[in-house]
Amino acid sequence: MKKLKFLCLLLVLSLSLSSCRPFNEVSFSGKIETWADVFSSYWHKMNTNYVFWDIEDINWDDIYDQYMPKFEALGLIEDENKSSDELYSNLITACRYFYEIIIKLHDGHYILALWAPIWGDTGPLYTLNPNIYREMISLGYSEEEVFNSIFMTDEEMEEAIKNYFLMIEETTANIYSYTFSPGKIASSYGFNKVNYIESEDGALNILYSKSDDGIVYFSFNCFYFSYYSDEKIDQALSWLENEIGKSDTKAVVIDLRGNSGGFAIDLNKFCIPFLPESGNVHFADTKRKGGDNRTDYGPWLPFYISRDENEECYPFNKDIPIAILQNRISASASELTIMFFKALREDYGYNVRTFGDISDGANGAYLEENSEYNYNAGTTAISYYISYMQTPYCQLRYKDGTIYEGVGIEADEYVEYDYEAFKKRGEDPRLKAALDWAISESEK
Repeated sequence: MKKLKFLCLLLVLSLSLSSCRPFNEVSFSGKIETWADVFSSYWHKMNTNYVFWDIEDINWDDIYDQYMPKFEALGLIEDENKSSDELYSNLITACRYFYEIIIKLHDGHYILALWAPIWGDTGPLYTLNPNIYREMISLGYSEEEVFNSIFMTDEEMEEAIKNYFLMIEETTANIYSYTFSPGKIASSYGFNKVNYIESEDGALNILYSKSDDGIVYFSFNCFYFSYYSDEKIDQALSWLENEIGKSDTKAVVIDLRGNSGGFAIDLNKFCIPFLPESGNVHFADTKRKGGDNRTDYGPWLPFYISRDENEECYPFNKDIPIAILQNRISASASELTIMFFKALREDYGYNVRTFGDISDGANGAYLEENSEYNYNAGTTAISYYISYMQTPYCQLRYKDGTIYEGVGIEADEYVEYDYEAFKKRGEDPRLKAALDWAISESEK
């Protein structure tokens, strides 16, 4: 599970919690013996389970015609008349074919996990992900370097694709270590009392502080608040809600760098304190499959952040500037948060500006277990040869119709990431740009 675990942790935590656990059910009506059987079952599963066909450029029927002869040529998956080297060579070739197909997909949550049972229960698990492909290509790696990384150990990957690992260092935990440690950039802006907490298992990190000049700062790496019964986490959220409502608060900085998503209910919990007096904000739309055919879509339905009708209304002061920090690992629920604040700016006149880099481009919501049976789409498996095919059960777009899936949301102000400055020298140009803007706006 080495690669599947790696991908889940770094890129594709969605609106519902994923445990990255392979399925056990057999999704093919016949016995799977050949690579052609695997491809045929995969092709039909994609035909019914994938929800992004209306935004894809590829012709799925042409994919079948193009690749079926190639998979047929690979023959049996397990063949006593072939050597282990020949079987392994066929496995690598099959991986390449699947790789060629999926790198074209827009689904930012997509993972395809291939398992080779000829090595037994502990055999390799190879995972393919179009978002990692896009990220690595953007960093200058070649097609072949990206493909070869699929078969590396974690240690080999860290050496071979070092620039990718340097990019994903910009997370809440490292921001605390490199930016908010004594004598670093945060203290120069008056952030002298810093709170940093972790869940017991270390999966959720929250960093929060208020500067001497009244700048509220809040950073967290995932939307897992509801997963833990932790008083410290509740206190951090209550602190944020209380501080943004105080008269001495001059600006708010929300740092979503490295935030890979999580529970949809936590999106609601985090955003409610920023709601206007109306008590609800329409910021996105979703649609689902309505049947098993490729484009059996239901209608687009509005997605709201809403305050409970019985909840006392404390509207946010929209004159307070809000700076949002994002990077290439900001995914799923954190991207929906960016959309929420964009909607506050466009529809309610909030003073919001985003800083950093383009976001991840993984917006669709997925459930890991049995989503295909509940929603006519979603995550599935094909026997144990494709032990995991992760894909959302619904598609999401911004309220104005813009689809960011597989594309990402551009920051209002691009600020280059400098690993050496960030980690070695404790400098944080992105945070500095956000704070300079927030302070400037608060003084107007």
